Amino acid sequence: MSVEKAFSRSSRNYESRGFIQNQVAKNLVGRVKERPKHILDLGCGSGFIYKNIDWEFDKFIGVDFSKEMLKLHPKFKTELIFENFDALKFPKSDTLISSSSLQWSSNLKELLEKISELEIPTYLSLFTSKTFSEVHKYFQTSSPIYSLNEILSFANGFQYEVENFEIEFSNSREVLKYIKESGVSGGGLSISPNQIRNFISEDVIQNITLEIVYLWRD
Repeated sequence: MSVEKAFSRSSRNYESRGFIQNQVAKNLVGRVKERPKHILDLGCGSGFIYKNIDWEFDKFIGVDFSKEMLKLHPKFKTELIFENFDALKFPKSDTLISSSSLQWSSNLKELLEKISELEIPTYLSLFTSKTFSEVHKYFQTSSPIYSLNEILSFANGFQYEVENFEIEFSNSREVLKYIKESGVSGGGLSISPNQIRNFISEDVIQNITLEIVYLWRD
């Protein structure tokens, strides 16, 4: 399943399951020193960045490759663009923000180079491959997203900080449900029904880690 289809399918549960994404968006917005009037949000989703902005702005441009997510995004003073941010011709803005999205870029190195060429204040957060590491270890699968070292190797000129979140669940079934509905996995794990049954019956994983790297350039 493509990442685009995965996010569209998870859109109904995204607001309730996306509490980590909302916290990360809040943390990211809190790093913005100035109060920009024209804001560009890459991978805007249902509007976590928009909803955490606490100052007046003139225009908010949100870009996302899921029409279902864009339907959930607030519309006031907003222009919403249905587009893959990798292919986007960047519209004019004072500041670029992107939270919990750019890890799905097909060419992150090239995308960060394009962003740097804008020469505007930029604030980014990305999940790293350490996210769901406990589950990947159990199933002996590889994360589909970039490692911290890869991200940092592409982020020339950016300052960075790493934050880890740990979520505790009552059982392994709830772990899988969260992974499926939160949108963090970009389509879930490539595992068989038999593997899922074993995972649930063994019930050995009830805590999972999510790792975020913040990148910024004022």
